[in-house]
Amino acid sequence: MELLDKLGIDWRLIIAQIVNFSILLFVLIKVLYKPLTKMLEDRRGKIEKGLIDAEEAKSARGRADSEKQLILTEARREALEIIQRSRAEGEAEKQRLIQEGQGERLHLVQNGREQAEQEMKNAMKEAEGSVGELVVALTKKLIGNVLTKEQDKKLAEKTLELKIEN
Repeated sequence: MELLDKLGIDWRLIIAQIVNFSILLFVLIKVLYKPLTKMLEDRRGKIEKGLIDAEEAKSARGRADSEKQLILTEARREALEIIQRSRAEGEAEKQRLIQEGQGERLHLVQNGREQAEQEMKNAMKEAEGSVGELVVALTKKLIGNVLTKEQDKKLAEKTLELKIEN
């Protein structure tokens, strides 16, 4: 210690400085170093977690894109099916309407023919009656009143029979 005194060093002061330095070092470690290292470690963990999350998000986005493509493909396929089915149904409805129209047309033509035949028969009956009366009237004018009513009737019937056969 004498050596220290000769050099002008106070050993109590050195011990006090060592104690002060130890206290300061202890306080710095507790107050600054540990919280700072903890904060840096937390930050490192957050960064690593962020990188992992980013990778997961990237892979999730890739999966979502592929799912989107699958959904779009499926939607397009379904749309084409709906369009084709609608076209087929439209074509079937068109054919049904055409057949229905043709059936209705045939029915109308048949009714028209039947009406025409009926009108023709009615006209023939009227004409037969008129022809018979004309024959009788003409015969009376040509022959005169020589024929009796019974003969007139027979002559008209014969004329009608000839007319019907032709």
